[in-house]
Amino acid sequence: EVRDGKIAAIGATANAASEVAAAGQGVVPACIDSHVHLGYLPVGRRVLAGGVAAVVDLAAPIEALTRPDTPPELLVWRSGPM
Repeated sequence: EVRDGKIAAIGATANAASEVAAAGQGVVPACIDSHVHLGYLPVGRRVLAGGVAAVVDLAAPIEALTRPDTPPELLVWRSGPM
């Protein structure tokens, strides 16, 4: 579901549009950011709000690998500890 130009919900909705008018525009349902450091800058909520659905978290301190403030909606691949 899209509200105010942003993804508001994922899944089946009662009023889902079968077509989106996007002539002359690029449409990307979600992005993957392949180089982030959430262990040093925990901005998972802002990343989601920007349309990123998954990230690759590179080289974080070992205690950052299980950060409780990472939103569960964000798919995070962690490369391992420093």
